[in-house]
Amino acid sequence: MAWRLGLIAGALAISAVTYLWPLEFVFPRYSVANSATLADHSLSFERPGIVIDAAGGALIHRALSSGDAFTIAVSAEASDIDQDGPARFVSQSTGILTRNFMLGQDAGDLVFRVRTPVLGDNGDGADFRAKGVIRPGVKQFLVASYAPDGVRLYVDGQMAADIPFDGGALVGWDPSFPIVFGNELTGDRPWRGRLYDVALYDAAFPPDRVFSLTAGSTDIASDDVYRLSSRCFRPQGNGQARAGEFGRCTVPPILEVAHPVEILALKRRFPSDIAQRLLLWIPIGFLVQAIFLSRRWPFPILVVCGWAASLEFLQVFVPARSSTLLDLCIAILAGYLGILARRRFVARRESDYSA
Repeated sequence: MAWRLGLIAGALAISAVTYLWPLEFVFPRYSVANSATLADHSLSFERPGIVIDAAGGALIHRALSSGDAFTIAVSAEASDIDQDGPARFVSQSTGILTRNFMLGQDAGDLVFRVRTPVLGDNGDGADFRAKGVIRPGVKQFLVASYAPDGVRLYVDGQMAADIPFDGGALVGWDPSFPIVFGNELTGDRPWRGRLYDVALYDAAFPPDRVFSLTAGSTDIASDDVYRLSSRCFRPQGNGQARAGEFGRCTVPPILEVAHPVEILALKRRFPSDIAQRLLLWIPIGFLVQAIFLSRRWPFPILVVCGWAASLEFLQVFVPARSSTLLDLCIAILAGYLGILARRRFVARRESDYSA
């Protein structure tokens, strides 16, 4: 009996660490220290953080109020591709449902939204994205160019997506919306990485103009109407920014995070995630069948189902994890394969003994 309890405890510990690391449980709404820092002429977001330019929205509105096109350029380095929501590089908004524009990261995709009468208040009336272009740990130059006839997305000077769409003019923008970097005001779309610069222009750039821009340059272009580095990096006498000085931007010391409660959401998984769960749950299924060998057939699979469902539920309360239906199905399938393997193993041994 003792060895069974030891096996159960060990398996529980291994699966809990695998699923729930870093074991930082939170309620659906919680407070954390703002992680945003200014160093080496860039904004760094190692953990959830936010930087806000409250007056920047009015500046952009004045520049774009009589136009129907604009371009936004972001120089950034993502920490990883396990970010969704999309996670925000930059957004002019008051929350996750109302904005003027947004450029963000959804796993490996670059995602763009803009508010027009056609696209709606959240700008999500069409899916403007370039798939699989985000490279973690690499400084990239990301550009979204909007015109009434469509959107073009560029990565490091090369066109990544050309999306024809009758989106309409830039009507209905609210000048009171702040410019937000690294998150939403609600705190529930955090982005992790390093943001070097953001620039906005009052025209749709053609491909040759985008190609001519240099990623991360101190002179992205001279005709910008808004610039992160000039607004939020406070220059000193020598023209340099000093760590911790945010100019016209504010950095709240505490970030109120609305942690979304998504149980068994329909989200994509990468091959490494699927392989990890297969390697974890096949041995667990094998172990469960070994421990409860004397029980009738449905019992072991019910144990695996309950075990997997419990871990998926607990992931709801871990900021770095997510509960998905695909993970649950993979866990149950892998556990079932492990149970079959154990039953086959026992049957073969009994056959050998009887022979």
